[in-house]
Amino acid sequence: MLSLDDVKKIVKDLPVDEYDVSDDVSLVVYRVDSFEYNEQKQVNRHIDIELIFGDRYEIHEEENLFDYILSFCKVENVEEDEILYSKYQ
Repeated sequence: MLSLDDVKKIVKDLPVDEYDVSDDVSLVVYRVDSFEYNEQKQVNRHIDIELIFGDRYEIHEEENLFDYILSFCKVENVEEDEILYSKYQ
């Protein structure tokens, strides 16, 4: 799990205005989406950073920020969605 301090470090690298949204982060979720078409399976991994007022930032696996976020917590061979941070837990 990420700590609030981790979230504050991560938010500094988000494409947001000058307003600090770190206190507005409600969830950080590692997501695994899989799609099948023409008998082939495609897996899409990304991290959603959800804010309390409804905005969401999606960080894709090929972005540097994705690896940076994962450097704060252990996520290995995850095949399902996993909550990395929750403001309310």
